[in-house]
Order: sequence, then structure tokens, then C-alpha cells
Amino acid sequence: MKYHNFSEVSYPYFLNGTSSATIEDVIAHIDYIKNLVGIDYVAIGSDFDGIEVVPSGLEDTSKFPNLTEALFDHGYTKEEIEKILYKNFRRVFEQVCGSK
Repeated sequence: MKYHNFSEVSYPYFLNGTSSATIEDVIAHIDYIKNLVGIDYVAIGSDFDGIEVVPSGLEDTSKFPNLTEALFDHGYTKEEIEKILYKNFRRVFEQVCGSK
């Protein structure tokens, strides 16, 4: 069985091709993946441990509430946001590695 999950990465160069990005660029990337393959295949992959620049407003994991608020502002439902923030990752992890 193959497991597919697309990860939203917060590296500005991947988001918009420049060294400067915002949460809006992150949302645009999430929108793109959702529209391409569906909400069940979107997860957060921040890369904070390996990138030298980060999106404005999403400088580290303590800023994830900013992302959550922006997703609500863009019309995402609570269920969709939960999938993006942890449920999709957990589902794939458990399928690959076994549950708990």
C-alpha cells in the first residue's frame, strides 16, 4: 500500500520564489495543494530546523495560532484546519509506523 501526503513547507523560496514570504503565501500554497489533491493530503512541514528565512508572521511554532486564524479567515472549517495542523500527519504516521 502506498501512502501519500503533501506537506506545506514554510520556506519562502518554495512559496513564492523569493526570500520574503508571508502567511498569505503559506495560505496560497495550502490552497493550491487542497485544490490539486484534496484536504486529506495537506499537512504542515515547517522546516524551521533547516531554513535561514521564514515567512513573516510565522517565524516559529509559537506563531501557529496566526496560521490557524488566517485559515479561518480564508474560509477553512475547523475540521479542515485540524486535518492540516495534525490529523493528516497523524493518520499517515499511524498507517506507516503503526498506531500509538
